[in-house]
Amino acid sequence: MCAGPTYVLSAWALKEWGVDDVVGAFPVHGACGALGLLLPGVLGTQANYAAAFSSSKVSLYMEVCACVLVREHGVLGGFFCMLC
Repeated sequence: MCAGPTYVLSAWALKEWGVDDVVGAFPVHGACGALGLLLPGVLGTQANYAAAFSSSKVSLYMEVCACVLVREHGVLGGFFCMLC
């Protein structure tokens, strides 16, 4: 329910800003991926986390940290691939 509007809005924003994303990779993997990382920290409950993971800690802070680390991993990996 959240990923559809996120995809449409991010694809529209890229088009409006003149960014060339031929296959639409950023709206799917960037915007919707970040949303998928952040929503468990916002909507997660202790019971849901306990059922899915061994820890029942729900933390938006950890979700934001994971989002930043994944983004940096992609940026640095792409940069080093361009150098080779």
